[in-house]
Amino acid sequence: MLVLGVNDWAVLFPEHAGSNHALHEDAWTKAYATLGLFQLVHAINVKSDYQSIFTVGLIKSRHFNWAIFVAFVLVMAAMAIFGFNELFHVSQLSLTQWGVVNVGSLLKVVLGGIDKAIQRATGQDIKAILSNERS
Repeated sequence: MLVLGVNDWAVLFPEHAGSNHALHEDAWTKAYATLGLFQLVHAINVKSDYQSIFTVGLIKSRHFNWAIFVAFVLVMAAMAIFGFNELFHVSQLSLTQWGVVNVGSLLKVVLGGIDKAIQRATGQDIKAILSNERS
């Protein structure tokens, strides 16, 4: 839903209003960037089912962090390195467009944190742990 929201935002508030091709290329680029970054944030966010990523710790696994960094560089390279953007059919994004991408990607942390807080407040985390121990 977040990726589609970013795509729709790009279509509704275009920076290239005169060209349909540029408008759709920007929308697809923003969706691609959001999906790539969203997946990296999600990988970090699922380190714990019930605790916040700030409680669990972000830098405990060096290999995991390197994998996230390399994946981030590859996603960014597809859009930033001249020639790759034509190969992958993506466009250069403005700072405003990157802002929308970052907000869309980081909403996963906020929404995931709210979900985990609700689970902890209702005791679902304890119930899940106890049921897993019994099976």
